[in-house]
Formats: sequence, C-alpha cells, structure tokens
Amino acid sequence: MPDIFSSELPVWLNKSFFEKVLRTSSGDKNLTIADFSVAASANTGEQYASTIFKATVKYANKFQSDAVTKLFVKLVVPKVNAFSDENSFDTELNMYINTLPDMQRLLSMTEKKVELAPRLLYSVKEPVPVLVFEDATTNGYGLSSGPLNFEGTKFVATKLAKFHAASVYLNHDGKGVQYYQNGLFNLKSRDGVNFMKNNMSLFVDEIKTWEGFDMITEKVTKLIDKFEASGNQIYQTNAAGEGFNVLNHGDFHINNMVFKKDSEGKLSDVLFLDFQLSKWGSPTIDLFYLLYLVASQEARENHRDEIILHYHQALVKALKDIGYMTKPPTLLDLNVQLLKNGFMEVVIAICFLPFLNLDPHTQDVEVAFENGVEGVNLRKTLYRHPKYKEMISKLISDFLYKGHLN
Repeated sequence: MPDIFSSELPVWLNKSFFEKVLRTSSGDKNLTIADFSVAASANTGEQYASTIFKATVKYANKFQSDAVTKLFVKLVVPKVNAFSDENSFDTELNMYINTLPDMQRLLSMTEKKVELAPRLLYSVKEPVPVLVFEDATTNGYGLSSGPLNFEGTKFVATKLAKFHAASVYLNHDGKGVQYYQNGLFNLKSRDGVNFMKNNMSLFVDEIKTWEGFDMITEKVTKLIDKFEASGNQIYQTNAAGEGFNVLNHGDFHINNMVFKKDSEGKLSDVLFLDFQLSKWGSPTIDLFYLLYLVASQEARENHRDEIILHYHQALVKALKDIGYMTKPPTLLDLNVQLLKNGFMEVVIAICFLPFLNLDPHTQDVEVAFENGVEGVNLRKTLYRHPKYKEMISKLISDFLYKGHLN
C-alpha cells in the first residue's frame, strides 16, 4: 500500500485516475483530461476525521473542449480517522449509493428537489479506499465560519428532521436502513474510544485542581471505568416500545456540513458530509451533536428547549408529508430519551468541546488528535482554556444534578 500519510500527494492521484473518475461519472468513454491540479485541504480542521484532497480538472468531451470541474477526493482509512474502522468505507459508500438517493427522492415528492449531500461521482477500494465527490463550493456552498446562532441551528434542525423522517419511512418500507450499525460506540472497541477515554482522564487531572469539584471529580473518575459499556448502551437500537429509532448521521458536527446563503445572506440550504459513522438508533445521538457541535453556546444555553421543540415539530411534519402512518414520538418521548441518554451529553462536553478553542493558526490541529506526548500536552492546554473552564463548570454541575454522572 502506498504511503498516503506523507506530506506529498499520492502517486496514484494522477491523470489516469481523474480520467477514470470523469469517464465513469459522465458515461463518456472518449472524455480526455487536458490538465489537473491537486492539493491537500488547506485547513485540516475542515475535515480532521479524514484526508481530503481538492482537485481542479480541465477536460474535453463531445460538447466542450475546455470544460473545468472541481472535485473532492476523500481517503477513508482507519489510520486517518481514529473514530472509524474497516467498515467505514462500506458504510459511507452504501449511504451514498443506496440510501441517500432513496431518501432524496422520497423528500422531493413533497417539496422542490431536496439534496442531502454532495453528489458522489466515483468510488474505488484500491490502492486505498477513495470516494470522489462533486465540489459543492462550485454550486455556492461553503463551510461555516463558526457555530450557528439560534435561527441557524433551527434551520439545520429542520433538515436533520427531514433526514431522520425519510430514514424511518424507508426502514418501514423494507429498505433495511436498520442495518447501519457503525456508530461512534459499538460492541467492537476502536482507537477512537480510547482517545475519548484518554481525554476524560485529562479532564479529571484538570478538575482535581478546581476548588469545590471534589464530588464531581470522583464521579467522573468512576465514569471512565464504565465508559465503553455506557456508550454502547446508548448506541444500541431501541427495542420496540422502548424508544424511537432513526438513521443517525452519527458525526453531526458543523465541519461535516456545507451551507448555501441567499442574496440577503440568509441560509437557504445545508448539505451533510461524512457518513462513516451512520447508526440506526435513538435520534438523541444526532441531537446532542446538534446542541453542542453545531449550535453556539448562546443558542444552546438560551434556546435549548426551543431547538428540541423545533426539531420535533419538523420531524412530525416531515413524517406526515411523506405519508408515514404510524404515530410519531411525542415531545415528551423525545425529552425522556434525551434525559435517559445523558451520558452522551457528558461525552461530547468533555471529550469534544475543548477542541472548539483550538486555534488552527497557532496550534497544530493534526497533533491535537495524536496520542503522543506533544498531542497530550496540547490537549492539556485546551482543558485549561478559560472559555472552556467557564463553560464546563456550569455544564458539569448540571450533569451532576440530572444524574448523568452516576
């Protein structure tokens, strides 16, 4: 296998590769490549869970002699992404080829054309697992500059509700989306779980020095011992009568989305990226990500209940619009699930929130996700960051009162 982790571009990312991509996606066997350029994603923080290359390809076909297209080339390899495993490529490929098109067709029957993700153009497993997408930036989409305010969060919640609703209908219709089981936690341990446990240990080391946090320190320390078991329990599919199930995106943070705005600067669409961890289970998995890794701190602290209400209303409406006949979950059902699965809220707040204060201009994003001495020391500085300390001090006390630390 070639060394895809060096600073240089893979040798197989060449003219022949791009010719194969465009000929396959267009169906034009006579298409020829005139020129191309490739670069690693300039901001590794955009997609730190994967290795991404951006390509600009000039080509000629029977209609044009000077056509140009922009592509995203994504390497799906467990060594790149600690939270993935050998099933990640198959999970994401199956989502793009089989499930997302069905979901989009279903939703497009009730409103104008609905797109949930960028268009997949090509996939191959050798020499490494690769997915090639149409670059959504050419259609006016772009990454967010930061967490979203209340209105922006509601906008994303609406799209998420439609995504979830379509999955419920398809599963009921025999499409088998319940077989997606590649979540962040599963019965098979992976490096990502150890990474999160290590982060929780770093957090414990930090709060040991905080006055008045002795009880919380003791409780969080005990959580580490049953970390995997607690996470696996949340990620188990709800049995009949015990909770509502949807197909979760599974890694629903703001860097896994691209946004389009209208002429007035308001959000007009959002597309989801990176379906390696898609999981059939409680919608609270995606909702906790929404609250912490999409919504701003202000939106979460001041509008949390309204965000959940908005999602629930959008879910019920979407299910009704697409003709789902079974009674949807009530708002009370959803809030009970959020409380029951509160350990996931603790995991996100402790293991992921510190990275929001990572400065890609002065700190190495890639190093922050490594388990060496340099990576651990960098993460220690994140746990000591004044903004994180202020935020987590309030959150961890709330978790204590709700019983999430027991």
